[in-house]
Amino acid sequence: MLGEDFHELRERRAISLRVAAGAVTSPATLSKFENGVGDLGISHLVQCLDNMDSSLVEFASMSDPSTGNLHSFLHQAVDAYNVRNLQELRYLIEEQSDRYQQQHTLVAFHDLVSAAGLYCDITGEKLLPDADLKQLVDELTATNSWGEAEITVFGNAVGLLGDDCLLAVAKSLLLHLNDINVHNHARYQDAWTALLNTLDEFTKRGSIHADEFIEYLAQKDIPENIMLIKWRFLFLRDCRRAAVTPDEAHYAAVDQQLAFLQFVNDQMLYEHYRMQAADILGKTYLERGGDAS
Repeated sequence: MLGEDFHELRERRAISLRVAAGAVTSPATLSKFENGVGDLGISHLVQCLDNMDSSLVEFASMSDPSTGNLHSFLHQAVDAYNVRNLQELRYLIEEQSDRYQQQHTLVAFHDLVSAAGLYCDITGEKLLPDADLKQLVDELTATNSWGEAEITVFGNAVGLLGDDCLLAVAKSLLLHLNDINVHNHARYQDAWTALLNTLDEFTKRGSIHADEFIEYLAQKDIPENIMLIKWRFLFLRDCRRAAVTPDEAHYAAVDQQLAFLQFVNDQMLYEHYRMQAADILGKTYLERGGDAS
């Protein structure tokens, strides 16, 4: 089981046996471990995971019934969120809360927070106590290793955090952004998604931190090869400017960003972000008759 999970993680990240083994063990020994015909000590396993820029917590989550498969808790929570099944999502959160009270594992905690964040995104209701949110903030602002688990839980939890705490955690992630890019490009894109979720939240709230955070992000070089990330930043920046100065010139800038989605023929994204612009700017934006539709 452990070998199979290790193989799945290695294949998912397109890492060779040689790179994963490094100076810890031989590729042949690692291959035997993956195929269930050999063993690998815990210290060697940890070092091989480190060679793949992973952690024992992340690896363990693959074998955890709450996270590691298509029928896992988090997959079920995301499915309920996508179809706006609030009753099912709330039931899953209550179930996971009981599980966390019994297990007190970091994986169970992250899953609970992620699901609660998804619920909050729809309803605005925070189902977690302040003590749990403080625990999350303390963990993320102190971490020196922003892995997949930390990025995922933060990206899902932005709606649960107050402005000051949200800014503190986002700045912590920003400090580690370059290191994340060096080690794992897919995780780098996920990190940018979490940061833009933060900007999205600040913009929707009309937060005093919105303009400050736009400046922080503008100082970072967003690679052109993650085009939608770059576009989303410009879209949220223009929405913020139109919210601060609601005139036709600033509305037209938002229209232009939305027109790009029509140009690339992505109607689903166009409708999603058109309604997001209305959430930020108010129904006047759509009623004026000048949007990109």
